[in-house]
Amino acid sequence: LWSIGTVAERTGLSRSTVYRYVRRGVLPPRRRIGPGRVGWLATEIIAWMEGRPRHDELDQAKGTEK
Repeated sequence: LWSIGTVAERTGLSRSTVYRYVRRGVLPPRRRIGPGRVGWLATEIIAWMEGRPRHDELDQAKGTEK
């Protein structure tokens, strides 16, 4: 399980954006692992990241490839 800090670091998102994306259903849900403790399954976050377009792919789609 990954903590909020690890999810933020690995995805490049801020902590508040991670929580916002979870609320909106953009990121996989967190798992309760104890009182006051939550975590994310690493496999779900990795799959989410792999399913996102890379920055260079976005540039190509916009026609702004460098």
